[in-house]
Amino acid sequence: MENHHKTALISHAGDSHTKSAQIKLLAHLQGKYPDLAPLYLDLWMVFEKNLIPGGGNENTTRSRSFLFIALGIFAISGMKGVSSLEVPENGLIALNVPLDELRIGSHSTRTTHPFYLDSWNLALRGLGIEFSIQNPYWNKTKGEMADECLSKEFLLQVIQDSISCSSPQKARWSGAAPKHCGYCVPCIIRRAAMNKAFREEGDSTPYLIDSVSEIAASHETGKGVQLRSFQIAINKIKEQPQRAKILIHKSGPLSGDSVYLQELSDVYLRGLLEVDDFIIKGIESERQI
Repeated sequence: MENHHKTALISHAGDSHTKSAQIKLLAHLQGKYPDLAPLYLDLWMVFEKNLIPGGGNENTTRSRSFLFIALGIFAISGMKGVSSLEVPENGLIALNVPLDELRIGSHSTRTTHPFYLDSWNLALRGLGIEFSIQNPYWNKTKGEMADECLSKEFLLQVIQDSISCSSPQKARWSGAAPKHCGYCVPCIIRRAAMNKAFREEGDSTPYLIDSVSEIAASHETGKGVQLRSFQIAINKIKEQPQRAKILIHKSGPLSGDSVYLQELSDVYLRGLLEVDDFIIKGIESERQI
């Protein structure tokens, strides 16, 4: 939009907190770019029971990535001159390499994994549908994406209205309103990205647990297990950086030439080191206080 390109935003949500965030961000974009007001298409993700007679009821959201991309393909099929659907996600999350030996199966999603998106493109070609799905940030960390934003000041203003947390509703367990927990995998990557992009300005996002030291000290509980898993993965990659070339294949099949695979291993390495920098500086700054 900074380059004056018209944009269509396609999304779905399954709870009011997420929907509220989407509406707030849309309002920010409309205010910032009044002449390029983005087209907004959305779908409520919760369906009625027995929607399909005899089909049973699905009580998980594991099919959400298929639903999300299918909705996007359906939407652009009615747009003239559009042939590509962009699914923007940073390279570290897209690869989603298991942080430790226990993070397997559904513990590490493949929503934007290169193999998954390639499979979608293969399926579309097989159906004779002339569209392609791309992740324009496959070789960028989340921090690099934020740091290279063409309107960083605007991003800093609106970032607190966005949602990265895997389950902001769990704040209710502590008697707080829904918010970023601060310690799940998406929250940690988000905080590391803000640390890289806005070092001096800081992260204005309110977190249920803001203290990195507190999270690190809780590694035996659910509040610290994700950060501990990051530390395990980081230590391994710092001891043997060349392992990145092997580890990127743990989350799924990867095809491509040596240059492409090298870029994937590089973004994985940089992404982990970005998190490492956040953890180290967070603990050090809290010690000084």
